[in-house]
Order: sequence, then structure tokens, then C-alpha cells
Amino acid sequence: MRSSLLGGVPGQQSNHQDVGLYRVQASQDDRLSLEVAAGCGSGQEAKIAQVGSLCWLLLHTQATLTTKMRVLVFAVAAVAVLVNSYRVDATSYYFDPAGNDQAAGTSVATAWRSLNKTHGLALVPGDNILLKRGGVWLDETLSIAFLNGGTLGSFGNMTAPRPQLQVSVPASRQAVNCVELLNPHMATITQLHIAGCRHGLDIAFVGKANFSGLLITDNFFRDVRQPFGSYEPAGGNWGAAISIVQEEGAHAYNVTVSHNVATRCDSFMPACSVNGLILDSNTVAQCSGNCYGMGGTNMHLRNSVFLRDTPARLFLYGTTDVIIGTVFGNNSIEGNDFNTRGEYEAGPDGCAVDFETSATGFLIKDNTFYRSWGAGIMVFGHSTTSHNISLTDNRFILAGCVQPRNDHSGIAFMCPNGHRPNGVVKGNTFKTCADGTGGMYDASPNCSSNMAKIDNTVGPDVPVVEQPQISFEPPAPTSVQRVVQVPVIAFCSTPDATLRYTVDGSRPTESSPVLPKAGVKLTWPGPNVAFNVRGFHPQMQPSITQGVIVERSRYQSRTSMAIHSSFDGAEIKGTNLNLKAWVCDLSIPGVPPVELTVRYDFATIATVLADTPRGDLVKAKVCPNPNHGLQTSVPLGSLPTKGKHVVSLEVLGRRLAASPKCICDGVPCDC
Repeated sequence: MRSSLLGGVPGQQSNHQDVGLYRVQASQDDRLSLEVAAGCGSGQEAKIAQVGSLCWLLLHTQATLTTKMRVLVFAVAAVAVLVNSYRVDATSYYFDPAGNDQAAGTSVATAWRSLNKTHGLALVPGDNILLKRGGVWLDETLSIAFLNGGTLGSFGNMTAPRPQLQVSVPASRQAVNCVELLNPHMATITQLHIAGCRHGLDIAFVGKANFSGLLITDNFFRDVRQPFGSYEPAGGNWGAAISIVQEEGAHAYNVTVSHNVATRCDSFMPACSVNGLILDSNTVAQCSGNCYGMGGTNMHLRNSVFLRDTPARLFLYGTTDVIIGTVFGNNSIEGNDFNTRGEYEAGPDGCAVDFETSATGFLIKDNTFYRSWGAGIMVFGHSTTSHNISLTDNRFILAGCVQPRNDHSGIAFMCPNGHRPNGVVKGNTFKTCADGTGGMYDASPNCSSNMAKIDNTVGPDVPVVEQPQISFEPPAPTSVQRVVQVPVIAFCSTPDATLRYTVDGSRPTESSPVLPKAGVKLTWPGPNVAFNVRGFHPQMQPSITQGVIVERSRYQSRTSMAIHSSFDGAEIKGTNLNLKAWVCDLSIPGVPPVELTVRYDFATIATVLADTPRGDLVKAKVCPNPNHGLQTSVPLGSLPTKGKHVVSLEVLGRRLAASPKCICDGVPCDC
């Protein structure tokens, strides 16, 4: 390590780059982390000006310090605070679907429209990228390099839906990502609605450098799939809500993924080699493939909910909620609920947790495994198996009753090639299946003989609170209200059970709010949430968490027509196609201008924005603001203009009223 602003650390060598300052953090065991940082994040961390490079790099060095050394350490920290006075002021860049790409982009009033304005943007530490809540960006990838100490998030009314990045071409073979981030450090990604892409957040760490402190929180992911045209039943080439890749020489530390919600995704977060990965209070529903992968070290999955995860298509080698690779260090899965992990008919596995290869030192504690297709936990292994694993205080409720293969029951020990795992199975509760299975199962004789089995309860009569059922009380079908409050209610067949709920992605606990009998009112439209409910009784095991993903970002009454439109005219002048129309989509909060697709003889030739002022639309009460007209010319180039041609205007695949129109030798004619 070369000397920095404040001097080098004696005795340490590194080929990593570093420019900057020390940051000091104390932990409970008196180990202090000295970090040499270039432009560290926010808060009490100093920010210094970037010199000669867009890439701000971080180097972590651990040193055990005596109490006497703290005086010197905190003196260094004090000098770092002084450096903070020389920082470059942070800038926030704003994006709004009704913005102007020719504006400055540095205020709400001067927001940019197109997400490609981030290309080549020279971010300095603390800069933020903010998208307007309620805004929708269709088929635009947001690409950001070197977000350091700043936030990728939202601005505007916090009760409005999150800003939405939507990809609409899932059938192609092209892998389209919604958000791409290169080398984020001490950064926060929050309050985004991401849909339709191959990777929701595609995060890459490159270069010989260390990066830390990435926080991904309060985001909503849906319909994140591999392109339909690339499906292959043996490949597992899945889409992912969050994908993190580290190139050789780059290292990511201390990544936290918390309070996110995902539904209808191939996977939530595949395995990555992050050191210090916290997965906390996330809810996923209908996750198709291996939902989580744990392949690094010092990883902790906790307080999370898995709801009815089942493959949409066959994968020949089976799927699981959590697949654990060759890991070591301090790792755990604690306080989670796995509700009805399913499997494609005739597929193997379908277990909730799979020790696939050789984990060393792993704690699985205080989880509930409910009606999984395969085993609640499967201990597998290949050329070797897992060691020093602790499976304690878990509840297995009718787990593995359906799987006809060996990987069934509450815990299945597989022992391929004769390798036997070791560890402890202690204090677990197994409510067994009708045929008596559902406890622990050895696929081969004495497979689990090296696992100490202590104080476990196994039987069909284990008292467990029944799974709650959730329902809604929607407005009357005749309602014309554009904003409504819909109570969410729940029932439980267990007498005297207390129902508790969360809306932040976490598993309800006995300290969570009690669900009122009248339910909880949610305002529609609003941010999408996971509404999780769990039942408790003092003489029984708590229920599995029941949950529903409340997708309320778009709402319209049954009696309203969301899209008002009219295709008023089309003609050809020279080689230009002249169009006149208007369109207003009332289902989008704020009712921004709408992007239209122009089709000529059924082929798409252009996309245009209907943002021409039309005061008559407001007077006629069909639009709340005037910026919804279209009067434009589209070049036809070498396309034929003589003869009869069909012109159509569409929004989200729906034709405008009075569309299509026909043109004969350049002038309007009957179709």
C-alpha cells in the first residue's frame, strides 16, 4: 500500500490502487477496520475531490489494535473530518417522463426525460440519481458508473408509486437489463419498481480494488425472466432480480439487501462471492428457479418470507429456494418462513434449502418449512459434503410429503458417494405427513450417523396454528373513484389465535402489530407492498407466514376507461407521413404524455411522444392537462408511398380509437 493523504499503514503491501483517507470503525471485539478510501460515502465519512480518474477505489485493511492505540486511531479520524471541509459539493440529477433532455437536469424543475443522459456522466462522491415517483420508463436501461456514496432512488410524493423501469420485449433472445451499475461503493439503491428485464439490477465490480457498503433496500421487482426465446430445460439460464458479478481482482464487501419485494421472477439473487452479505426482511413470491444462492462467506439470510415458489417451466435438475455452495466462515439462515416451495411435476428436488456441495460451519435456526414439495432441508454433496452444520429450533410442518424421490421429509440426508455430513440437529419440531414421513430421512443406511440428534419432537399431533387466509374488501363495482382505500383482512381457523402483520417485507413476529378485525386500509394507487400475516397462540407453534403481493401501483375503477384517445388523421406529403391524434392515459399517476408506436403496413417504423398542447382536451374533460396532442411528421425514407397503405397508432399494444387508417396515393381513404 502506498502512502495516502494521511500516510501509509506500516507493514501492509497491496497492488490495489488507493487515494484518500482513513475511515475508522470499532466493533464489539475491539477490532478496528482501517480503510484507505477514495471519496468515501456519506454521513461522517470524508469526501475529497476526484483527481484524474472517474474510478474511486477502496482498500480494506484489518488490524487488531490495543486500547492504547485507539488514541492514535481516533486522532487520524479527526484529521479525516478536517479533510471533509475540502469536499466537492454533491449534485442530484433528476429524471421525469415529462422532463426535457435539453435542460440542466439538476433540479426538479429542470429534470431530464431520457435515462441515457447518465451515459458519460462524471459522478463525484455523494452525487445522486433520482427518478420521479409515479413515472414510467419503457424499454430504457439506466446505466450508471462509479456511484460513490450517493443514492439511486426517487423524488416526489412518497405515497405515489415507485418510479417504474419496464422492459416490454421478453420474447426476444436479447438479454435486456433494467439497471446496470459499475463499481458502486457506499451507495444506496432504493425505491425503484423494476419489471420485465433479464436482470433487474445488474451490478459489476471490476478492476483491482475493493468496494463496500452497498445497500439495496425498499425496491419492488416483478416479472424478471430470461428471454422466452432462450429457454432451455437443462440450462438454468435464469433472469435475476439482483445480479452481482466480481471480475478477477475486484472484491465486494458488506452488501446489504433488505426490505425488498419480488414476484414472478426466475430468481431473486443468484450466488455471488461477496464477503459479508446480509439478506434481511425480503419477501419473494412465485420465484421459479433457485431463488437465492449463497456462495460467499459471512452471509446471513434472516427475517424473510418465501411464498409459493414454483417453477413456471421445467428445469431438469430441480429447483430450491436457497441453494448453498462451497462456503465457509460465519454463515446462517435464521428466522425465515418457507411457504409451500413447489416443483414442476416430475422434477427432482423442490426443497426449501439445499446444501448442494460442501458448506463448512453453517447455522440454520428458527425457520418454518411448510408443505415443501421436497425436503425442507436437503443435505446433499458431490465429491465431498457439509461439515459442522447446525440445524436447530426449526419447525417442519408437513414438509416433503409429496416428493416421490429420496429427497423428501423434513430433513433429507443424501450422502452421494458415501460422504457423510456432520453436525447437530437439535430442538426441531416435525409435524409428520399422513404416511408417517416428514421427519428425518437417510437416503442410504447410516447417512446421518455423524449428525448428533438432540431433543427433537417428531409426530403427527404437533399443535400448530393454522395458516391464515387473506382477503380484500374492494369498492363496489359501480365506484368511479380514482383513489380508493381497500381494507386487507385475514382469518384463521385456529380459535383464539392472534394475527400479526407486516408491510415491509419482513416475517411477522410476536412484536409485530396486531391485525385489526376490520383490517388494514391500503390506499390505491400507491407503492406495491408485501402484506404478510402470521398467527400466534401461547400453547401452539406459530403458523407459517401467509402473504400476498399487493400490486397497487396502477388502479382504475371498473367503470372508468383508462385510456382516452383518437387517431384524427394521416396523410403523406412527399416522403413524410403526417399524423394527427391525441391520447391520455388516466391510469398513470400525474397523467404524463404518452409514447405511441407508429406502424406502417403493420411494421413498426417509429415511436413518438404525444405531448403537443391541446387545450380543448381539458375543456372537454377527457384529460386533466393539455399536453396530450400529437401533430408530427415521420420520415418514410425508402418505404413505398404509392398505392394503398395501412397506418396504425398504438399505446402499449392497444390501438387508438379510430385506428387504423388507410392512405391511398398519399391521401386518406376508406379501409
